[in-house]
Amino acid sequence: MFGECYWNEFHSFWYFSGFIGYLVLAHYIRHHLHWNASRSLGIGLLCFLAGYAVTAIPFYYRSFSHELVQEVELTWLYCSPNVILMTFGVFMMCKAIPGQKAPCYGFVNRLSRLSYGVYLLHIIVLYSVFFDILKAMELGTPWFILTLTLCTFALSNLITWLLSKLPFGKYLVG
Repeated sequence: MFGECYWNEFHSFWYFSGFIGYLVLAHYIRHHLHWNASRSLGIGLLCFLAGYAVTAIPFYYRSFSHELVQEVELTWLYCSPNVILMTFGVFMMCKAIPGQKAPCYGFVNRLSRLSYGVYLLHIIVLYSVFFDILKAMELGTPWFILTLTLCTFALSNLITWLLSKLPFGKYLVG
């Protein structure tokens, strides 16, 4: 009731509680950490790899033990220290990228403008369009995950881009 379950510490207020910390973290990094690019990249990569190891090792262990298989996703809860550490690392590595001098700046900028709409749409596309189709194809697990990811990403971006071209599109896709 009200979103209460063993893995949801925020219950009904899931999107209004722990996630706001990521906005605060991004603001702090952008406005208060003034490191050079090599330091940002080095510390960011180190933090990401440490957080990834703390995420991957328990996941690997839980995925092969029968009694813990129901709790396999607990290693990557969004407000856990390992995920926060990986997020900090990614934020710092992104900060090390030089402004408009990056070779794919235009492409990345276009994708980032659509990202909120893709976030809102991707789960609908994932389950209603591709999941059953690809499952019926009986691909191996790695190929299934890769194909599902690429197809969902591409179609979500295409639909979001088309919606953004409508006169009221900014109200639909952000």
